[in-house]
Amino acid sequence: MEVQTRHFERSKKFLFACLVAAWSYAIKTNPRESNRPNKAIPKRICSISQGGSVNSCMVSVVGVFLCFSLSGANAVAAPSTAAGEYAKHLAALSGLSVAVAQAMPPDQYGFRPHPESMDFGQLMSHIATTNYQFCAGLKDSQSPALPSPTDKDAVVKFLSDSFAYCTDVISNLTDAQITASHDSPDGHLPGREVLLAMYVHVAHHRGQAEIYLRDKGIRPPSYRI
Repeated sequence: MEVQTRHFERSKKFLFACLVAAWSYAIKTNPRESNRPNKAIPKRICSISQGGSVNSCMVSVVGVFLCFSLSGANAVAAPSTAAGEYAKHLAALSGLSVAVAQAMPPDQYGFRPHPESMDFGQLMSHIATTNYQFCAGLKDSQSPALPSPTDKDAVVKFLSDSFAYCTDVISNLTDAQITASHDSPDGHLPGREVLLAMYVHVAHHRGQAEIYLRDKGIRPPSYRI
């Protein structure tokens, strides 16, 4: 809501500035009228018979319409209401996932329950890497350069940073971005499906990580929403 309000305020200021500029241009290009302070200038600005310039009139009118168009475009680009809802659920997803990563002792980050499984640190890093890929895709951009952490502190930071990155992206999504299709690790999908796929991916691997904790006799953090 605060972001939408800022967009609205900027649009109002932009529109007012455009109107002033267009009006000033019309006055300057019609010197006969600008020297008549006691006359009703609006009646004369576009008057050919009184020496008004047709060109200046048209420029002023077009300028006003352009201001309204650009102002409207700024308003349309405001974040979607749904973006706030997606961000709210991401916050719960993030908090629990980071708590699971923190629950495993540093000396057990190399633990894997099966030879073909990722170890715990790799599993957490996989979640983080894929978060970046999903959320960069929502912006139709490439993922930023990513680290390759191995120790617990670095892995937890990587995971936490990935959720912070996604929070920034998701909080500012527009309706158009939520509807449009984007590239993602799961293919080319509409924005809302990209979000669903990311949330499912995090939950899937976090569930695996909780089994790793159980194997080590560690009780996983309580589920929270």
